[in-house]
Amino acid sequence: MKTLLRLAACTGFAMLTNSAWSADSPLPKPLRKFDADKDGKLTGDELIRARQAHNRGGREPEVREGQWKEILERRKKTWLQQQNGNLDLNKDGNLDDAEKERAEKIWGEIADGLGKLRWEILKKYDKNDDGDLNQTEREASRKESDERRAAIEKQAMESHRANAAKPA
Repeated sequence: MKTLLRLAACTGFAMLTNSAWSADSPLPKPLRKFDADKDGKLTGDELIRARQAHNRGGREPEVREGQWKEILERRKKTWLQQQNGNLDLNKDGNLDDAEKERAEKIWGEIADGLGKLRWEILKKYDKNDDGDLNQTEREASRKESDERRAAIEKQAMESHRANAAKPA
């Protein structure tokens, strides 16, 4: 119990009385929503998210509805334009259905990697720990973010080329 009280104090939450504890979870009720694996402890990313929520005064992150989806759609459009020649396996100048399907599969892998990258960049560069990157934090992260995004895209395309070269 002492460890959990220290955990609550470390995350910046006020000390809670025993009445705030439940038989279901050793965590106080306000912290339970951050316990993703439901193990009764906040560790790693769970602790970071709880601390960020506290630093925002309990408010949800101020992200526009669908903002990440819009960012991914713009990046996908640019990526498709850049990779069109590499995706056109039969070199007829158009992507046929099979080539489009393969492009969607590759993009799915890239989008997954970009989602992970987004969280890693946020953890590293969110200096005010509010769960969002302000302009200064975004500028500081831009070089690493761009380099790692390019590496994710390059790795997916190299994997695609290797698979395309294999006989069916």
